[in-house]
Amino acid sequence: MRSALLPPPRTSVRNIIKPCLHGRLVRSGRRLRPYHPFHTSGPQSSAPVLIHLKQLPKAPLAPAAAAAQEPPPQQRRETSTARSSSSSGRGGGSSGRVGGSSGRGGGRGSRGAAPESRHGAAGRGGGNREAGGQDVKPPQWGRQGGRGGGGRGHGGPARGSCSADALRGAPDLRTLMALIEDLAPAWAAAGDVDSLRTAFSVLVRLGSRPGADTRLLPRALTTLAAAYLPLVPGLGDAFSCVAPLYACAKLGFWEGQLPAALLERLGRDGGKLMHGATAQGHSNLWWSLSSADAPPHLITLADGALNASAVCLEQMRPSELGPQACSNILLACARLQRRHDPLLHHLTACLVQLPDAKCQELANSLYALGKLAESCGHKPRQQDLRSLAGRVLQRLLSQQPGRQHGEGFQGDADRFVPQALSNMLLGCAKLGFSQPELVQSMAAALAGSSQRVAEQQLANALYALAALGCSGAGFTSATKQLFDEVRWRLHSTPGHFIPQHLSNLLWALERLRPGGQQEALLQEALAAECRRRLFAGFKPQELGNAAWALARMGFSEQDWYEAAVAAALVSGAMRGANAQAWANMWYALALVRHRPPDALMEATTAALREVTAAAAAAAGDNNGNGGKHASGGRLLGPTPQACSNLLWSLATLGLYQQ
Repeated sequence: MRSALLPPPRTSVRNIIKPCLHGRLVRSGRRLRPYHPFHTSGPQSSAPVLIHLKQLPKAPLAPAAAAAQEPPPQQRRETSTARSSSSSGRGGGSSGRVGGSSGRGGGRGSRGAAPESRHGAAGRGGGNREAGGQDVKPPQWGRQGGRGGGGRGHGGPARGSCSADALRGAPDLRTLMALIEDLAPAWAAAGDVDSLRTAFSVLVRLGSRPGADTRLLPRALTTLAAAYLPLVPGLGDAFSCVAPLYACAKLGFWEGQLPAALLERLGRDGGKLMHGATAQGHSNLWWSLSSADAPPHLITLADGALNASAVCLEQMRPSELGPQACSNILLACARLQRRHDPLLHHLTACLVQLPDAKCQELANSLYALGKLAESCGHKPRQQDLRSLAGRVLQRLLSQQPGRQHGEGFQGDADRFVPQALSNMLLGCAKLGFSQPELVQSMAAALAGSSQRVAEQQLANALYALAALGCSGAGFTSATKQLFDEVRWRLHSTPGHFIPQHLSNLLWALERLRPGGQQEALLQEALAAECRRRLFAGFKPQELGNAAWALARMGFSEQDWYEAAVAAALVSGAMRGANAQAWANMWYALALVRHRPPDALMEATTAALREVTAAAAAAAGDNNGNGGKHASGGRLLGPTPQACSNLLWSLATLGLYQQ
């Protein structure tokens, strides 16, 4: 039997303290006894939270945004005297940023068919961080071809032509490694930048192939870096700096002095070299620095080059930039959390003026704008946002059966894939942009391909629909299909959902409330999967949100909440929790009348004292910037709403220490 839900806490201090003053019942073991209204002692956690209790909101805090399955930027393939064939991205994965592969790109001056993951292919156990999942071909370096082509390269000198042919013909890494070790010293002595650049390009191609013996990569890169480093001070164009930097980023090689030397050369003399770069050269610089594992000190070192690049980009016309560069740089700015409003406005305005933008470029841009809004506070101009939304909607409608292809339609091969649809929904949620026709079309398109949607995409899409309040009749069919797919996956492949997925799906279910048997079955399935894992891997916010959502839906199985409390105390699931996570946990326990052991009160008290002290210290360090942590901008101290909910929960449970 599920217990009836309590009404939400009122907003006045009087209503929060009222249970303390009017003799509410207090649990003593399994029996209830009257609480004496004149008892002076209160819960240990009251002191640290009451100092913040001023204006109290009406409802408990919602969970933070889901992690995106982040779209990767597309890379343009280019031809040169040092031509090399398509390559794949590197694999690997850390904290959800998992490795990637790439597919084939276009021809001379064309764009790759699909983007490359910043961190690679989407892993099912991708953690709380972002992951990509699209395939792409990285660019081939050399003299640019086509609109927005490569970086201003050198045509390969005659002395390097034979060795360049040998490099391009190398069938595997071992053969290439032998050539590099044999020829690199001579290239360095002769100043043969083109052959060295070709070697970097072929190394990316061969090293990214599935099954490649990547153990040879560090040795090959170290050899090439040692040969290239003495030539860096004399490099005369941005292309010769960006090409090896891209190779380092692509293969995750940041050791040694070469990356720093290349960035220093690009930033010298006010970034003079960047003024000669093409749009694709600028794009590849931004992508390289926003790629996985780029060390923070290198990003700081790149300030001069990036600032010069921004100035140049703002002066380029839409036809000079091209849609791919606009999209990739917007996405790189979002990843780097680099807010430069004039550049961001210019890139967005240029993108919507280009009729040949591909679906992936439109999707990446909409997602990037949402991420910039969330992480940096960037607000795109409404006319640009509406124009971008209109382009997306036009393309979605043109892809419906029986509809005519609209302007700029690229053919059946250019469609919004499930990841793009999920990311666009998440971008709209971050922007708070809820144009009904657009959101309904995206939800319907995603539901129509639900069997091909990854678990992270399902969780993100439903989270976004819930955050946008999409519970009306126009969304019923789409949300039902998506929730049905979630329930099927929980039955067939439950291990593919990570804790964040489960937590956000519960939150979305509580907000969307599809009702009927579907809601009851999905609620039971999600709760059972959390319990089956004993909440292993749950972070504080995920545990608190899961309990909060289930309690709000009337799920009152006491064994479930007992297991959640045990995870918080024994497994350390609430270690490092902020005030919101604690408030959500206690709010859930109060709704279902589950009295936890005293150890949870002690842990809550200690944690709130710690975060309150940290917030006070951070506020002093940041000159009163609202108690935000200097490094991440996260609010450390208890908010008024968290205080309100926590006090109401303690009063409801009658937890007053004697």
